[in-house]
Amino acid sequence: MKISIVIPTLNEEALIGPLVRHLLTVSAGLVQEVIVADGGSQDQTVTMAQQAGARIVRCAGASRAKQMNAGARAAHHDILHFIHADSWPPAGYAAEVVNAVKAGYKCGCFRSKFLTTNRFLLLNSYFTRFKGLVFRGGGQTLFVEKQLFWQVQGYDERLLLMEEYDLIKRLSGQGRFTVLPQTVLVSARKYAQVGNVKLQMAYGLVMLFYFLGAPQQKLQQIYKRFIS
Repeated sequence: MKISIVIPTLNEEALIGPLVRHLLTVSAGLVQEVIVADGGSQDQTVTMAQQAGARIVRCAGASRAKQMNAGARAAHHDILHFIHADSWPPAGYAAEVVNAVKAGYKCGCFRSKFLTTNRFLLLNSYFTRFKGLVFRGGGQTLFVEKQLFWQVQGYDERLLLMEEYDLIKRLSGQGRFTVLPQTVLVSARKYAQVGNVKLQMAYGLVMLFYFLGAPQQKLQQIYKRFIS
């Protein structure tokens, strides 16, 4: 089994080069391609990604769901692994993913830990070890057998928020989902920009209204109210 990695990007020139090199270096040959699905970066993201060894898929706009689907369509291998540009998977991550799939887990993620000493965010990180949907997040990365991904029709491109939760919910209904015990390190940059409590409140309310069935427009209004 081989892995195709898909990374959605928008103006990530500071992070994308080191991340691509890391993913290829510690994959033990199991990662055969890293696809950067770029949503129209105005900086050197595309150049940095290419120089590091990634293949570029250019997308019409910045929508994670559309970008990740575009990357998945370009992928050649059995396992898709979606990774955000500000996440740093552990050494040996590829072998852990392949072993999980061989063990019958068709989809899953890692635990995550914010790169911070802030106790609030470290407590937040602690809960990523549990399997409930409420404890998931894009920073944990997401791997899935390509056949299953397309069986559930991939990411819902109508969604601008909560697209990963929506996909995981549909995947879990079709295949065994697992949370691997290794840890992905995640940048806390957004919390630093917006404020820890303020951003967590935004995420919490968006999640609450999502589970209550609120439309995307309502979720966007809530999110923008906190981060604007």
